[in-house]
Amino acid sequence: MAWLATDKIGRETISPGRPEFDGSEWYYEEETSIEGEYGNIGYSIDLPDGTIEKILGRKLTYEESPVEIK
Repeated sequence: MAWLATDKIGRETISPGRPEFDGSEWYYEEETSIEGEYGNIGYSIDLPDGTIEKILGRKLTYEESPVEIK
């Protein structure tokens, strides 16, 4: 499963989990441990403009919740 979202400047992203909105953009992070060191890593990937419209058949705005695709 993946999640699609669009931020305030129109950047389209896809992420493996439901992203959160920080006031200007959607982001997805997971806590990770590498050799005993813990931290958060972002897993959202930017998509070319128009990709979400091709997948969903409609535009997605930043005011809308992210959409899960299966």
